[in-house]
Amino acid sequence: MITRFEKYGPCLFTYLDHPDIMPDNNAAERAIRPFVVQRKVSGNFISPEVMTIYSIHLSLHRTCKRNGVNYEDVIIPLLKGDTVEVLRLLGLKEVKPPPMIE
Repeated sequence: MITRFEKYGPCLFTYLDHPDIMPDNNAAERAIRPFVVQRKVSGNFISPEVMTIYSIHLSLHRTCKRNGVNYEDVIIPLLKGDTVEVLRLLGLKEVKPPPMIE
């Protein structure tokens, strides 16, 4: 334990020098809570595909909420394939994907 503290000790107290960093991971725990509750209530997901779809929509919903954007305003252009409009609504810019490695 002492060796571990010597190695990671400075990282454990980062929040003391940076007031915008929380000393706990409660925000992360709260972020995944809806996913865990859904999984428990439904007894699990019917298939990996359904879990993936639910995860994507939950992530999008949380992103909208954090950015003060109405989820319904984003989902319609998303379903139409208008990614430029979705990125604009979320206040993001379009990023070119990295080149494919052959």
